[in-house]
Amino acid sequence: MCPRASNTNRTAVTTGLVVSGFGTVHLPWFHLMDVVDSRATAQQWWPAAADFRTGYRLGVSSYTFNLYLVGGIFAGRGSIEWPQERSSYFFHEAEVEQPALTPILGDGVWSGTIPDWSDHPCSLYYGSTDSCGGGGMSDLCIARHGRRPSSLPATWPVNQRMPGAINVVFFDGHAELVPLEQLWQLYWSHDWKVPAKRPGLP
Repeated sequence: MCPRASNTNRTAVTTGLVVSGFGTVHLPWFHLMDVVDSRATAQQWWPAAADFRTGYRLGVSSYTFNLYLVGGIFAGRGSIEWPQERSSYFFHEAEVEQPALTPILGDGVWSGTIPDWSDHPCSLYYGSTDSCGGGGMSDLCIARHGRRPSSLPATWPVNQRMPGAINVVFFDGHAELVPLEQLWQLYWSHDWKVPAKRPGLP
């Protein structure tokens, strides 16, 4: 858990027995995963979650996993609807041709993401009050670290360069602070195309 996103004082989003919520700059994401021994365990993290049913485990983190690295898991499920083209996923270690530029995980607002090189950053929220996570690059475009305004705006125009950065762990084992504008320069998928400039910029 990133210390800058460890605040758990928020209201859980509850729909029946399904509880989940995107993270923000200052808050982790959370959702039910599988088993937990008691309702008290769940409520230890989220006091608002009064309807938790015993038998579920609450997942909470401030980091987002690069789902292109789990191609083998998708393949093992047989006939499924792939979130992206099958050729985008890594199935073997040897397929990672740029290990120092291939992210494993980074600061984000959901458990996993499948960004595309043509993704625009989120234009609705900048992560200070909410997020617009949806499985793409917007899951990662939060100014949690780096050079940023002391008071983060709730919105940020996609046609302007973004301040801030996130911490990223790479396939070769190293970690570094990556400015948001440089996220498109990394090799997230097997068939990633580095754009000449970040989508959305004039």
